[in-house]
Amino acid sequence: MITLEQFFADKEILEDNDYQDYIDLLKNCLITDQLIKRDNLDILDSIKQQLLNQESSHNELIDHLLLLLLKRKQKNVLVMGYEFGGESSDVSSKIYCRHINFQISYLKSTAFNILHSRIGSRCFIDLLLDHKGFLQVRNSRSGTINHIQLFGENGISFVGKIVPKDSWITKDSMLYKEERQAKNLNPMLETPKEILRSVFHKDFIGKSAKYMPKKFRKFYGLCIKMIKNHQRCDYTYIINHYCPLNKNFKNYDLKSSSDYYKDVIRAIICIYDKVFPLELLGSKYNKQVLFSKISKFIGGTTKDKILITSLLDDIRIKDISWLSTNVTNQAKMNKHDFEKRKKLMTSFLEWVFKYYLSKLVACFWHVTEGSQTSSLFFYRHHVWKKLSKPFMDRYFEKYLSEESSNQCDSHYSFKSSKIIHGKLRLLPKSNDFRVISIPMKGDTEDKFHYLNFLNNEIKPVREILKDLRRKSDLSNQRCFAIDDITKKLSNYRTELIACNGEIPELFFIKFDVKSCYDTIPKEKVLSCTEKLLDKTEYFLYRNLAIGSEKNLHFFKQSSFITSLNNVEALNFVENGIEKFKNKLIVDKIKTIIFSRDEIMKVIHQQIDDLSIVIRGRCYGRKNGLFQGFPLSAVFCDIVYDQLVEEKFRYLLKDKDSLVLRLADDFLIFSTDPRKIHQTYKLIETGFMDYSMKVNRDKTIFKMKARAAKSIVTFCGLNINTVNLSAVKDGDSYGNLNFLGRSYKGLYDRLFWLFSMRLTNQMIDVSCEESVLENIFIATKSILNSFKISSRNLRGIDVFDEYQFLLFCQRMDTFVEMKLNLLENYNCNYFKFKKEGKAQFVKAIFSELLPVQTKYRTVISKLAFQI
Repeated sequence: MITLEQFFADKEILEDNDYQDYIDLLKNCLITDQLIKRDNLDILDSIKQQLLNQESSHNELIDHLLLLLLKRKQKNVLVMGYEFGGESSDVSSKIYCRHINFQISYLKSTAFNILHSRIGSRCFIDLLLDHKGFLQVRNSRSGTINHIQLFGENGISFVGKIVPKDSWITKDSMLYKEERQAKNLNPMLETPKEILRSVFHKDFIGKSAKYMPKKFRKFYGLCIKMIKNHQRCDYTYIINHYCPLNKNFKNYDLKSSSDYYKDVIRAIICIYDKVFPLELLGSKYNKQVLFSKISKFIGGTTKDKILITSLLDDIRIKDISWLSTNVTNQAKMNKHDFEKRKKLMTSFLEWVFKYYLSKLVACFWHVTEGSQTSSLFFYRHHVWKKLSKPFMDRYFEKYLSEESSNQCDSHYSFKSSKIIHGKLRLLPKSNDFRVISIPMKGDTEDKFHYLNFLNNEIKPVREILKDLRRKSDLSNQRCFAIDDITKKLSNYRTELIACNGEIPELFFIKFDVKSCYDTIPKEKVLSCTEKLLDKTEYFLYRNLAIGSEKNLHFFKQSSFITSLNNVEALNFVENGIEKFKNKLIVDKIKTIIFSRDEIMKVIHQQIDDLSIVIRGRCYGRKNGLFQGFPLSAVFCDIVYDQLVEEKFRYLLKDKDSLVLRLADDFLIFSTDPRKIHQTYKLIETGFMDYSMKVNRDKTIFKMKARAAKSIVTFCGLNINTVNLSAVKDGDSYGNLNFLGRSYKGLYDRLFWLFSMRLTNQMIDVSCEESVLENIFIATKSILNSFKISSRNLRGIDVFDEYQFLLFCQRMDTFVEMKLNLLENYNCNYFKFKKEGKAQFVKAIFSELLPVQTKYRTVISKLAFQI
């Protein structure tokens, strides 16, 4: 990129002009060429010609340019936020922008007006349409430079192809169904015509099989067989055989009362085999392929889904006779006939998964995920009812009250109701349930209004409250993510060694809050948020797209928030973007200014005007918050921030103590056992003004010298209470199953995940053991995810050993780069680096050696290269 001054070096653009803003523009505006597609060349030439054929002022030229770019649907950042406003003769009223377009405002400034007059309209138009322009903004404190895009093609793009939602088969229709709902779920339709209509989305009413289109006649006969098999099949007997009931389930914990998912899969496959004739799939080979897909669909997690186009992977179309209109199915297929058969078979398989299997599972099981895992649990409906009903009765009596008809006049419409509704979901824990409220979005029209409300009110207010938490006086003592925990542990260890020469014996207490969301007083939420907002009059929320200077593609959406008492004093360039370092920024033209009263109105609404709908009745809260609504988690953090500041001030002021809190989990360290004992006595009675009680069963502490406990698990980290090292708990990573269409895409996603797991905080410079262990666990989890995810690519993409080796070498290079950061902190750096690389290789081999028949060549090459 070159400056504007260098770009127009052959023109006398600086002569006889000492206007400072104009001089700054020439030196700080950077220009680069942009690639223009052939299709756009003619369009841009036409726009240029129309602009040059009319005489207009500087501002009028920009308005005409905007209008033409909008009409031709060009992706220039100048049109971001603009829409058509009407067909009046006045150009400026034909288009309008809902928010403030910084680019247009800047282009209409005096500095650009002077440039326009110096270079002429033709050069000015060429500059805006054929190039990209960036305003260079230097941060006066850090010296870093950001670049705001002023004109040119929109640089915002997303990695990978976006697949429409209706192209996927999800598990939504089988999840969370109650016994009363299951009674109305019949997996098989009553007549062949209904099946045909459901499968192929065509109306066959009044048509007999004789007059039906040829391509459906064979399938019609198979539908009759399906219905007869369905009527003869003893579903209950098969399910009881594969998933025998545990008569003593009350004595077990909740998760043990569910049916094992592999038993559920066996039962479903057995039922399918008895109901669906083999002719529908044509061969035993196709049947085995389908059974494999059914196993993947029913097992796994709630987020797993199947791409509809992948249903035919490995299916042999030529084996399936009903797809052919010929009696013998011996005629040779041409390409057109093959595509028609694929389409018919895809429709049938889609129906099997979306309709039959989903309803079959929902008929007999309540399917849900756990409270801290996305793995599925299958409960027989009567078992789930016996487990959940006593809990629900207690929960309703203690926390909920039915809303009157005056308060709530429309349960299922967001637009018409004064109250925001949600649906209740129970997630099993070991010996209890977690209650989650899922906001109801309503139908298509209601959903539009809900999303508009979410994006323009709720999300900005949530980001403003989070930003205020980060900027408060005690923000340096708070944890906002798991990385903050490891960072604070490292700082605490460094301070202890600096003061004592070594880490003295540490004492600790770990506890969490019982029914955190249900017990928080509403009044306390209001008082804490009012205190956080302080006396600031206005808050500005602005949307940005952020990318690196090395890559013109933008992967991250971000925002900046400014607190101000004078809205007129706001300058986009000077406010908010200083937190970004060496980034390219595209203004998303979405600016929302909230007054303090407007924010408090949203907060009141999210506390008082929420309810859940159960069986047509609406229930509000007596006290506390609904976990699951957008602002509940922020409210919880704000209240507990104040609780820590108010009740544990004696610990915050002590350099020999450390208070860690994330959500409702607390971990406190101190070199003085008396302070841990004081804390224990304090939490034992609870804090009545916060309605806070501690889970005594989960409270762990060390108040005596030389106690045996040395490892404490806190928020997915195994923390050594002797040397304060932190190692990620391998189980918390989970077995992630990525869905994709190529190994290359899978490697990219896994490497991104690997780099996230080995952040600078997890590579702790002051504890060698934790570094080595974190490398091993992160590498092992990535290879495990690779093995699971690669199964989805069978028949879609071919495994290439060379690509896999490059992926492993890429991870190896990343590990080496992270270890290089420790060179200045470790006297035995080269030995330590060698041990780190050894842990990386050990993790890879530990995952690949059990399946060495498949990866034999890869293992030998890795052993040689790494």
